[in-house]
Amino acid sequence: MQLAQVPPFRLGELEVRPAERTIVFAGGREILEPRVMEVLVTLAKADGRVVGRDELVDACWGGRAVTDDAVNRAVSRVRRVSELHDGPTFTLETIAKVGYRLVLAEAAQAAEAASLSVEPVSAPQAERHALLLGLALAAIAAVMVAFAAFILEPRHTPPARPDLGPLTLAVLPFDGVSKSDNTEFLAKSLPLEIRSRLSRMRGLRVIAETSSFAVAAEQLSRQEMGRRLGADILLGGSVRVEGEITRITVELVDAPSATVAWTTDYNGDVSNLMAAEDAITVAVLEHLARELGDERVQIVTPRKAVDAEVHRLLMDARQCIMKRLSRTFAADQAAAEALADRVEQDLNDVLAREPENADALVLRAFLVARGGISTSSAQRKTIFERQMESKELVNRALRSDPDNPAALTALAEYQRRFAWQWKDSERLFRRALAIDPNNPDTHTWFSYYLMLVGRCTEAVEQANLAQLLDPVSPWRQLVMPRALKCQGSMAEADQLYRKALDASRDNAFLIREIYLNFLVRRDGSALRALARHVRDDLWQGAPSAPVAAEILRMEAGAAALDGDPEALFAVIGADEDQLSEYMTGQAPTTLGRFTPDVYWTLSLEAAIAGRPGYAAELYGRAIAGRSLYISETMPFGTYEFTPETRADPRYQAIWRADPALSELAALRLQALREGKMAGILPDGRSTQAASVSAGGEQ
Repeated sequence: MQLAQVPPFRLGELEVRPAERTIVFAGGREILEPRVMEVLVTLAKADGRVVGRDELVDACWGGRAVTDDAVNRAVSRVRRVSELHDGPTFTLETIAKVGYRLVLAEAAQAAEAASLSVEPVSAPQAERHALLLGLALAAIAAVMVAFAAFILEPRHTPPARPDLGPLTLAVLPFDGVSKSDNTEFLAKSLPLEIRSRLSRMRGLRVIAETSSFAVAAEQLSRQEMGRRLGADILLGGSVRVEGEITRITVELVDAPSATVAWTTDYNGDVSNLMAAEDAITVAVLEHLARELGDERVQIVTPRKAVDAEVHRLLMDARQCIMKRLSRTFAADQAAAEALADRVEQDLNDVLAREPENADALVLRAFLVARGGISTSSAQRKTIFERQMESKELVNRALRSDPDNPAALTALAEYQRRFAWQWKDSERLFRRALAIDPNNPDTHTWFSYYLMLVGRCTEAVEQANLAQLLDPVSPWRQLVMPRALKCQGSMAEADQLYRKALDASRDNAFLIREIYLNFLVRRDGSALRALARHVRDDLWQGAPSAPVAAEILRMEAGAAALDGDPEALFAVIGADEDQLSEYMTGQAPTTLGRFTPDVYWTLSLEAAIAGRPGYAAELYGRAIAGRSLYISETMPFGTYEFTPETRADPRYQAIWRADPALSELAALRLQALREGKMAGILPDGRSTQAASVSAGGEQ
């Protein structure tokens, strides 16, 4: 499709300008990727007719072999175009096993009737657009040529492969094959710099360095590393400094076959290490641009000079945060605190060198919010005081770097989790993803936002991307089953939970989550089977103390479902006594959960055990702490609280008194009626969402 030849047209309140790849709406404009614009144009031209997937591929991909994931991504982004206006302008329906249909919203049809005919752009305007586009491309080419004006010796360039959807690439640590400070500098900083630059390329998924470096440390074969990371391509290299000469070799390896697909060398003056970084990075960018196709790659802006030690410290801090999370999930408090101390020292060292380093400020904000900074813990700050301290750190990061994706993500999550500004939160998430589409944290938190507002099929898509980009992290393993439950795919969620548990038997956080999953479904037999599996199969009858406590809880929950709630009441009461200390500053989390979220889970247990008044009281404490925890137990969810609890005036008042919660309930009801989540309509009828699987297929 030649977008330059497609005249502008309107979709209700949206003006679509295909030649400019732009959507104009009240209050702004949005630039789409070429393929997304082609899909939008094809569906709009169909005038309400169902467009089959094969027809869509023929029109937008030229009939080439395309993965379902590539089509799903484009369709998902077209759906988001509808939300640019305050009210939905159109609906994109999925016709299972057939294709898609774009249907104008009723509010937009009147406007569409008046402007149904396409309004062509005059020939002079079209010529000006083409001229401007040519000038822009020429300018970009000139920048790239100037940027790559170093001695590069590519030895092999294979022909570009056909468009098979996004490629997944993992950047591995480089080998330092000579002993010098400069060698160490480049061996540490170069892969991180390449990963940072590549992550902003369209058409490419770049695995998080926390996953790729961890797998590389296991000394696996290239094929096994590719399999573990889900990577199509591995990027590695070596650095040698000999006297005044720097020698760098970089290679791209086809992971499934373990064959070298491309390699390049750099030989340059050791006194200009930044030039070496830039030259190698540009060489890789240019090769991948050819591999991916020019139209799918955006030019990545030059970065500021970096400090190798800052790179190393930030990398170590991120890895320690992931390790700390694993130890927290396993209730290993001593190990978690030791890791937190190490992270704090790393960040202090970074901020001593660069007081306004945005990445360090965001990581510090993350730890402050979760009680991982000893100075905050010593002051016994409340949860809310911690959040305000955390937000101020994020604000500092944004003042330092307004386009820092991690800072934008942190602010979006604050708006979701504590400020309850739903639209502002989504705008910030989208901006962060536009800047860096390969940030797994953004995809993860955005998925939780989408679950909250009931757009569960989109949440599954974001969860897929988060796991693809960071497949080793235990934290990412939770987002997918949660999103699947939101859309009603319980069996698939159960399988993922079981797989994660079998790989991490000491994860008490995960065990509690699976317990709650079965408890809200009132499945006592599944709870007993889970208890037996954990105790007998995973621990051979001798579980650790934290795991043993979770087994007792499962058995108490199963007994409560059978009509004997006394043991579960005792567990709830013991937990409640501890929570009052946490809320006033001893610790903001319990086994990795925010303390208000634990109040939410206790209220669920009390409701199911037959104490609706007690449940409503605990529920009020959870909401007061800004907890909105389990999507399927919220209003209109499939497993909302028991009818007796919902009938309590205190429960009803919560969702009526706060305008933000009333708005959230309305968003969830709208999503339910549009088939985006599974749940219960106000008249009592159950509905199912149009499901997306963990592999991204609809």
